[in-house]
Amino acid sequence: MIEVKGSSGAAFSLEILPDGQVQFSDKNAGCDVRQIGTHSWHVLMGDRSHVVYLNRYEEEERKLWLRVDGIDQCFEVKDQHQQLLEKMGLSSLSKKKLKELKAPMPGLVVRILANEGDEIPKGGSLLVLEAMKMENIIKSPEDVAIASIEVSAGDAVEKNQSLIKFK
Repeated sequence: MIEVKGSSGAAFSLEILPDGQVQFSDKNAGCDVRQIGTHSWHVLMGDRSHVVYLNRYEEEERKLWLRVDGIDQCFEVKDQHQQLLEKMGLSSLSKKKLKELKAPMPGLVVRILANEGDEIPKGGSLLVLEAMKMENIIKSPEDVAIASIEVSAGDAVEKNQSLIKFK
């Protein structure tokens, strides 16, 4: 069973089955759930009726995208382990902080797109790496602050070589 919390403060429980199907919990107080399609449900909470569609679920990101009453919403997914850590005030321990960026392949550093001290959001461009005559923009896998840049434009790098260190 997973607790789902949205940015609007909405919270409910559901279970994601091995085949990717989603099953809402009928145990929520005043909540009646009926599946109306493969990825859609009718939810009655108190005197309010809602139609919920599953847009996508990303287990690794712990994100669930639902359309509730025609409005797309992103929900944070917490399993029993994360819920327990949060209750104990230890939720920050469950997140691994990225310490460095390593070269995903051997290649040539063409351009550095960030500077030391920059704060880069998830998906922000860090550098351009040329490999097999193709330029690849290397992007940040999460929100990061750059501590040091370990390479310069024109440097040849090997796979798993440290490129950038983060704070």
